[in-house]
Amino acid sequence: MAEKGQEDGAGMGVGGGGEKVAIGVTEKLAKLGLTTKEKRVLVMEDETEDEENPLKFAVVGKVLSGKKFHIQTIDSALRPQWGNPRGLTFSAKGDNVFMASMDFERDCKRIWDGAPWTVSKHAVVLDDFDMSMKPSEIKFKRLLIWFPCEDLPFNWMNKVRGQSIAEQVGEFISLYFKGNGSGSGWGQCLRARVWIDLDEPLMRGFPIESKKRKTVDWFPIQYERLPYFCFSCGRVGHSENYCPTPAERDEMGNLPYNAALRYQEPWKQEGHWQQNKGRDAQKKNPHNQVLLD
Repeated sequence: MAEKGQEDGAGMGVGGGGEKVAIGVTEKLAKLGLTTKEKRVLVMEDETEDEENPLKFAVVGKVLSGKKFHIQTIDSALRPQWGNPRGLTFSAKGDNVFMASMDFERDCKRIWDGAPWTVSKHAVVLDDFDMSMKPSEIKFKRLLIWFPCEDLPFNWMNKVRGQSIAEQVGEFISLYFKGNGSGSGWGQCLRARVWIDLDEPLMRGFPIESKKRKTVDWFPIQYERLPYFCFSCGRVGHSENYCPTPAERDEMGNLPYNAALRYQEPWKQEGHWQQNKGRDAQKKNPHNQVLLD
């Protein structure tokens, strides 16, 4: 570390080694009437790794809930979901905000690939981690999620048209063709992975116009492993009981959003076990229970 003395407020624009301080900071400091001591710029030599606190692979996250969760509760919920990777350590960084570090990059990647995660069904929002960032710079404004694209025309089951559908919902990440390893055409369905903006309501669907079919069809959306969200405004992170912008109910008493946005695998849907009473179904569910999320 080093200090560089400054003679006046204008000098605050330059630090050690000719590095320029952000213009916005210079303007703010110029209005403060700084003393000579306050004008001294501390130059932090932080370009190399801190040997006393070596960098490990890590993610930062936040549990989206009005309820405050203790770091041990977060640890107990996420550790088994993440497979208890070697060296996994949780540390609190604020209300429901945490950092999780681990020994291997592959475990960090697997955690990202498996998102979204939940704590007591509340969304866990992950963000990129950098040792040079400040906690206040982490925004937690988006969520990684999968959604299936079912009952599409066969000529839409390809990467180009699949990506077009995904980009209507959020920032495109990847596609997966379920039941088909070729990446086009004849699979059971197409799954898309996107970043969704948490400041926006969940999309319930959108119209798609087909030039070939000469029709406009409504494409409904369901989300896989969707955490708690508001049935009033459609945003993830709070319930309708605490919605800052509550919506009016319709003549049937229904809010604009409902649990139909949550995608369920067919074997989890109500009544499946009653329809499959064979020996295999009994082995999987010996008490003939209805399995629901």
